[in-house]
Amino acid sequence: ILRKSLIMKIDIRQATLSDIPAVAGDLLEAGIQDLDHAGYQPVLTMAYDVMNDESYLAATEDGKPICMFGISDTGCIWLHMTNEVQKYPIAFIRAAKRFINKLERPILFNCIDIQNTNLIKFIKHLGFKVINVVAVEPSNNYHVEIVKLWHGWPPSRQVPG
Repeated sequence: ILRKSLIMKIDIRQATLSDIPAVAGDLLEAGIQDLDHAGYQPVLTMAYDVMNDESYLAATEDGKPICMFGISDTGCIWLHMTNEVQKYPIAFIRAAKRFINKLERPILFNCIDIQNTNLIKFIKHLGFKVINVVAVEPSNNYHVEIVKLWHGWPPSRQVPG
């Protein structure tokens, strides 16, 4: 199975509202808990995200959703991973890293429930850094703030000469 997780092709395309039922029906338990702790309903949260942000769906070659993710205008990155990611972790990390590194954004950021250690490890593989721990009211849960910065922003442009 390790070999398959290395060679599985992950397709990334723009997400649509019609992708939500398949993703919501197979969310990782940790993701469901994160949404629950924050007081969010998964389907409504994903619908809001898809309608308001630049959003994408990562899926296996046979079309099974691995993750719905997106980025707001301000650079806030979010993701909703499915159980399928556990079958192809290495392939997904590689695909996500390639995709994230192609983005022309000076900064990406968000907060992650401190108890979601697998997501924190994953996001570190993508080059994000944990910069702070904060208490979230009123639940008094703790979150880590994460950030990814690009050095040399904005990208250098060649001057025609």
